[in-house]
Amino acid sequence: MEQQQERRRYFRIDDEVILAWRELTSEEKNRRLQQFMLGEIEYPDIGRLYLSLESDINSLVQELMPRESRAARAVQLLNRKINLIARGGPLNATQRTLLDEAPQPVNISACGVAFMVEHAIEESTDLQIEMILVPEKTYILCYGVVVGCDKVAKTQTKPYRVNIDFVAMREDDRDRLIQHIMQKEMEMLKLRRQKGTR
Repeated sequence: MEQQQERRRYFRIDDEVILAWRELTSEEKNRRLQQFMLGEIEYPDIGRLYLSLESDINSLVQELMPRESRAARAVQLLNRKINLIARGGPLNATQRTLLDEAPQPVNISACGVAFMVEHAIEESTDLQIEMILVPEKTYILCYGVVVGCDKVAKTQTKPYRVNIDFVAMREDDRDRLIQHIMQKEMEMLKLRRQKGTR
């Protein structure tokens, strides 16, 4: 079982996710990782914290649904009510959020991600990475380190492919990422089978 779980961590797929990243100073990285280890995650803003809580609630509802459908439904309704209140506050329709960004192509596993960037990024650079998995809109905030950056295209606006290893991610988020990857792979296999039968 442990070997199968380990294999899932390294399983990679080509996908599209909403992605934001920024470089961290070593001081900032150390502070954030220390907070992270204590379970005190510093989200970039209240909107990102909201997205993380939304992902946690949705996962809980999915776990409750088969056993406690009425309780799960009550949690869903309360969550919708809170969402309506939030739209009138800091998450109102006039504020642009990460959800408004377009998904971009990535190659992703539970251990790392690769994507295209405008300028080269030095190896060993520490990054804060935010991802929203689509279509489920699962928000993940994590930290990573650049393990490679190569120029792979001559004319694109983003000619560099950066490869990142994740160094800190909540275990719940890693599980959600693994689930997402396995679901996408199943969808791709189903499509291939359908194309093969025509």
